[in-house]
Amino acid sequence: MNRWAGCLFLLLLAGCSRQVWEYDGRRLKEVTVTDMRDLYGTFRFSVAEREQLRSRLRNPELMDEIEVFSQESSWPEAVNTLEKRLDVRSQMRRYRCYRVAATEAVAIVAVPAERNRHMPPVFRPEGPMYMVVKIRSVIPK
Repeated sequence: MNRWAGCLFLLLLAGCSRQVWEYDGRRLKEVTVTDMRDLYGTFRFSVAEREQLRSRLRNPELMDEIEVFSQESSWPEAVNTLEKRLDVRSQMRRYRCYRVAATEAVAIVAVPAERNRHMPPVFRPEGPMYMVVKIRSVIPK
């Protein structure tokens, strides 16, 4: 009986840990982007937004990475233009996403490659991938 209890505990632990991801020295919980129409493919941060986000990250140099990899041109083939995204919004909702920082208006959502291997190959990030989304469309999972 104890052996089964131990197995059950390990299964529960494995299931729960999928929703937590280590980033910037923090444990982030998975979020859902409720409306992909609120996703910006070519967002440009103002100087004030950039500084505000830098101050919210433990490693401020990550802001440089976020600025580069939040542009649609760096995203996987299936989602790297607005036209393509319009046809695959429902599939994009299957991404495992984690909110890494936010301003009053937008949230920065990471889409880690290692957490998205379940996606079809043309949707999988090969490296860092971030999405800038209106804050109202990012909710805890």
